[in-house]
Amino acid sequence: PMTMVGAATREYVSKSRAKATVRAYRSDLRHFESWCRDHGAHHLPATPDTVADYASDMAATMKPSTITRRMSAISQAHQMAGYESPTHRQVVRMTMAGIRRTHGTKPRQARRLRQEELVAMIAALPDDLRGLRDRALLLVGYVGGMRRSELVSLDVDDVVEEPEGLRDTIRRSKTDQEGAGRDVGLVRGRHHLTDVVRAVEEWKVASGNEDGPLFRAVDRGGRVGR
Repeated sequence: PMTMVGAATREYVSKSRAKATVRAYRSDLRHFESWCRDHGAHHLPATPDTVADYASDMAATMKPSTITRRMSAISQAHQMAGYESPTHRQVVRMTMAGIRRTHGTKPRQARRLRQEELVAMIAALPDDLRGLRDRALLLVGYVGGMRRSELVSLDVDDVVEEPEGLRDTIRRSKTDQEGAGRDVGLVRGRHHLTDVVRAVEEWKVASGNEDGPLFRAVDRGGRVGR
């Protein structure tokens, strides 16, 4: 049980999951507990039959991905309490397989932005500090194929100019929760409007950013945020 370990261990355990995941798990467990009370069943430890019936009941109104996350939350709660996870039993696995086969849908894949659309967006930006920031933001994200969370986490020191373009160091991302980091190469553009190197340099000079976050808020008065 978590109460048996030291404070430092509890701190590391709490950081093993993203905060959003922890919040989702807590909400999922509250829902499961409520369902168990309504059906006269124990939620901890729960029997495999109880968990399978819960999943089947949820299948009428919830996406398979949501039910899968709830199964994960139930499993984590049992393991942290020192119980065997009921989700590992065959009846639960077969129930989930049936739900995915019956209700499963192909994940929606966002369409990649076309270059002509990118150029149109950049051309429409205002000729001010916000426009310089947004041009650099769009080009770094587009050329590097980066997530928005990766973009906003970039520091000035993470972006290094090289002969071929820019090298961005991503310290942490959604697909790298252990913080190993990775480098992303951004090739120079042939046209000044879409040259990522020029866009970043112009934004850095205009904003006065020498360290700290690369992309920052700009208020209506043209002042760059901290």
